[in-house]
Amino acid sequence: MQGNITIQAPFLILCEGRDELNFLTYFIQSQKPDQKKLQIINFGGNDDLSRFLKSLINMEGFSDVHAILIMRDAETSHIAAQQSIFGALERCQLPVPDKIGHWAEVDDLHVGVLLFPTCDDHPTEGALEDLCLQTLKEEHNADILHDIDGFLTILSARYDRKYPRRFKSQLHTYFSVTDEYVSLKIGEACRAGAIDFGHQRLSFLHKFIEDGLEYTKDELACKEGSEKS
Repeated sequence: MQGNITIQAPFLILCEGRDELNFLTYFIQSQKPDQKKLQIINFGGNDDLSRFLKSLINMEGFSDVHAILIMRDAETSHIAAQQSIFGALERCQLPVPDKIGHWAEVDDLHVGVLLFPTCDDHPTEGALEDLCLQTLKEEHNADILHDIDGFLTILSARYDRKYPRRFKSQLHTYFSVTDEYVSLKIGEACRAGAIDFGHQRLSFLHKFIEDGLEYTKDELACKEGSEKS
């Protein structure tokens, strides 16, 4: 978790880890929303969410927050991931959505939850790396990934190499064999243009964030009017 966090916007996106933070930062910059309304915060690991939320609701400025989006990897079970997040929200007496990809509202505070890799209302197992594999910008990426998968299969058969998180191995091998992205981490590769942020797979995420921004409009209009007067 980042240190010395202060609330700076009425819409908070809470995400799991630096890679997710960087991915979301470059995705949002590509969509060009009003940056004054939105703040992305790395809450740390999955086990840190409850502790972070307890700290968040006691921060100065939390009463001015009107939308919170929580995002993390589904990993091996999207059901377990959902239960973990919903449980953390319940323990902090925050609004709990009826399902992933929906908003819940209590007293003008909206809370939504999305899981990588789908980032929609039909979650599946997986992680950010899966989404990156599906949204690579290069024209022949599907063919290259097919060959990479075959290479990993050969290494596994010949040398008994194990790839328990195969999607990670595929993505970073792809970066390694592409001159522009070799040795780059996910966030760095996003900045270098590896991901197609206009891809259809990201349309639900784009709309969900737009909805979150809409929930802040009335509050910001009132605040700006008060400052002018």
